Amino acid sequence: MQLYHDKVYWQQDCDEKISTYDNVIISAPTGSGKTERYESWAFNKKERPVFITSPIKSLSNQRFRQLQEKGYSVALETGDIKVFPEEDADVICCTQEIYNNKYRSLPNVTLIVDEFSYIFHEPERARAYVDSLYYSKAKNILICSATLGDINLVQRYLENLTNRTFFLYETKDRLTSLEYIMIM
Repeated sequence: MQLYHDKVYWQQDCDEKISTYDNVIISAPTGSGKTERYESWAFNKKERPVFITSPIKSLSNQRFRQLQEKGYSVALETGDIKVFPEEDADVICCTQEIYNNKYRSLPNVTLIVDEFSYIFHEPERARAYVDSLYYSKAKNILICSATLGDINLVQRYLENLTNRTFFLYETKDRLTSLEYIMIM
């Protein structure tokens, strides 16, 4: 494994290595630029819309706002909020449950499962992840998270579950420091 001390280098390396794959796993620490990597990968795919799933509504809301600010035609659907542009959306930000219950049977789309580690942290919600990947008709799937544990085991599990081959890109280098503040 190579450690990257130059953020631009690791991002360029990742973009080059994952660009030709339809199914990818990115494992990288918080603050290393995973979001930009999956956006770059997804927006170079022709299959639309791009679904970006999140385990929590606030993360879906955040992605929605960020993509709107970048000028994308983006929709948001989290169960209690549903915002669709007048024209077809290039991107739909939604929770994993919404994708599983409503969109998993759509063919020729691109799916990004952000914060996949929630499958391990919230067992009662794991079924939505498992079913959405097992039944997904998406052409392209990208899984990403900062904390995936044994990444090779996760890769084998996903490949068995989906009957697809996943390209794995992993870096352990944290490019931004974490600061802890004590609040009394």
